[in-house]
Amino acid sequence: MKFTNKYNLPLPLCRAIEHQAEAHSRGMAFRSCTELIDSPLVFYLNRTYWDQIEVDYSQRLWMLFGSIAHTIPEKFSDPEAGHFAEFKLSAEYEVDGEVFYISGTSDHVESSGRQDDYKFTSVYSGSKVAKDDWISQQNVYRSLMLKSEDPVIREIGEGIKEMNICAMLRDWSIRHRMQNIPPVVMHRLPMWTPEDTEEFIKGRIRVHRDAERSDNTPACCTEKERWISDESYAVMKQGVKRAKKLFKSEDYGGDLEAAGQEAQAFVDSHKDKDLMEVVLRKSEPRRCQEYCDVARFCPYFTTEEEKENQEIDW
Repeated sequence: MKFTNKYNLPLPLCRAIEHQAEAHSRGMAFRSCTELIDSPLVFYLNRTYWDQIEVDYSQRLWMLFGSIAHTIPEKFSDPEAGHFAEFKLSAEYEVDGEVFYISGTSDHVESSGRQDDYKFTSVYSGSKVAKDDWISQQNVYRSLMLKSEDPVIREIGEGIKEMNICAMLRDWSIRHRMQNIPPVVMHRLPMWTPEDTEEFIKGRIRVHRDAERSDNTPACCTEKERWISDESYAVMKQGVKRAKKLFKSEDYGGDLEAAGQEAQAFVDSHKDKDLMEVVLRKSEPRRCQEYCDVARFCPYFTTEEEKENQEIDW
């Protein structure tokens, strides 16, 4: 992977970003926890086109800030008191007669029975319910502890009583306080049974193994992996960029027409209805469009520019 520097960032920042990229390695493991719960297609494209991938340093700034948010608590952890930061984990799983090693790093574990993960995230993502990936990740970490070859780590894993996400909201401001959104949100996560977690892990290993051994390009990422939201209708007011109210199809049992009818009824009942309109917001793959390093190599992704060119009647 090559880095570009479109905004002429200072050399120390660039070096820190490069160091961070090199530090995130699975080592000799089949997959890291993060890779395991992600799409096989993303792994395949990264491995296949690694030398051609270009990422600007600016695209890694938020990730770097997140690392800083991890580093400070790590500095003040106390292993002698049973507080472990950046807890390195690995374990083997037997799937169909083969052994696969999975690795991971838990942000914070206490021998008293608490497991935490820090997320440096947006208000939009962090102030709502915990993401499915967060839940999967933390339960996989606990499984890695339970299956560790180190008896001390196994004992810590057996003692875990609660899992939490500490979501630090990077774009929090005073206006969010007025909406009763705190700058830090603690999410208590559901704990899976060890048996259910191991079945989940083995299922993900099979998905990645089969994709890796196939002669074909892996299947397209799922809608959830592409961050596709349901279509919705937004009520917009003239001169205002933000929607006054959003009517999501998911809130109407997936019935987009019902959401549109409710949106129109809202406008019709409003005193400023002459200044308002109902706009359809189509579902878009936000990860593909804005956050995927390998989107330009993906055979399933079409950019808006490419779509427009395809629509031209030559």
